[in-house]
Amino acid sequence: MTVQEAYLKVKAKASNGNALLVSCVDFGSFWGFAFSDATDSLVGGGYDTVSKENGEVSVFSPTQNLKLCTGATSIPLELVTA
Repeated sequence: MTVQEAYLKVKAKASNGNALLVSCVDFGSFWGFAFSDATDSLVGGGYDTVSKENGEVSVFSPTQNLKLCTGATSIPLELVTA
């Protein structure tokens, strides 16, 4: 699954599709997406995630695994939404 495919999959679920993507992170086995709503508040406390292997959607909180977060790679937003 590409990052663009994963983005489209989770965008529809984040604030009913009206959320703005503010961060995309490659955690290795899954993509993480952080969204903001119209009031500039983050939607939720973690990342909406999509498994690269099977497309399963879930949520990941950085406090679940700090080591995984420090090793993650930030993806430029223009590559995600292109």
